[in-house]
Amino acid sequence: MNLDTQPLIVSADPGSSKDWAVCSYQRLSASGKCDLKRYPIEGLSKLIDELFAHAEKGQVLLGLDAPVKAFGGVQRPVKFKADGHQIAKLKKYWPFNVNPYSTRPCEKALSSKPENKGLACTDLIRAIAETFGWEEPLHQNHNNESLTSRHQGISVLGYQRAPHGPVVGTFLAELEKRASGSSFKVSYDPEACYSYADNKEWPARVITVVETHPAVSAGFYAHYGTGENDPFSLRRIRKYKDKGKGFREIEKATRSLLGSKGIELSREPHGDDDMDALLGLANLVELSEGKADLFGTVEDGYFLIPSNESGPCFRQLWKDAREKIVSPVCCE
Repeated sequence: MNLDTQPLIVSADPGSSKDWAVCSYQRLSASGKCDLKRYPIEGLSKLIDELFAHAEKGQVLLGLDAPVKAFGGVQRPVKFKADGHQIAKLKKYWPFNVNPYSTRPCEKALSSKPENKGLACTDLIRAIAETFGWEEPLHQNHNNESLTSRHQGISVLGYQRAPHGPVVGTFLAELEKRASGSSFKVSYDPEACYSYADNKEWPARVITVVETHPAVSAGFYAHYGTGENDPFSLRRIRKYKDKGKGFREIEKATRSLLGSKGIELSREPHGDDDMDALLGLANLVELSEGKADLFGTVEDGYFLIPSNESGPCFRQLWKDAREKIVSPVCCE
């Protein structure tokens, strides 16, 4: 690994009426500290200044806990008859009966389960069932729980209900404005990160923006657990917005996870916003190594999640499912 070309990794937990919690880290040695800061909304120009200053000499990998492209981007339907709206004569959207005008497929698949047998994308559905320990019949077994039902501390709202959507949109518009007409590039393609990681070369003057959902990542870390030697030892994610037992549990697990990657904290986390920024950072570090997974598609929305070496590759399964859905020959 050429440490000189490693990206600056920045994980941000945006707020619509409060400071943004931002955690940054660059691997310049086998171990190091992450920098945990707060930026008021009126001071976000300073954060953008810092991102471009670093991008002069190296790439920036920026993760935002927000529906990055859902507003005015490609992740909302661009026509009244959205792709995959009719499957087996049922007017249902893929893969779990989703209304794409309020919820993205990746969001629906984590907050519900199949409602009938007539859905397409069976390989994707089986992989979700395997990950969450569902049993047949998937659409009738009341013991089967979605990710959000199983974990009290995980909430997945439809993008229409994202309160920080507008301020994130303003932030991204300013980011793109700064890059316009210059040699800088703002990219929204997480797929490129896998190529950069494989080639061990991250080109400078690029700011790559990816969507994270730290609580969802925590849920997948919990389901992918490998036993007593697993650095993320939690199996249930409790509510951690206050500094109660749930917060103490996830703080300990996150410290252990970051520690396994040689990362120390620059200061104590003060609340759930700091904790989300730290969790997001851990997953982004894995993406920089080509080891993370994507739950969803770039076109329709996704969450960055950890990968499971012995389990399904959701990144490919979602691609395959979308290819079937948008092709002229629908999954009948």
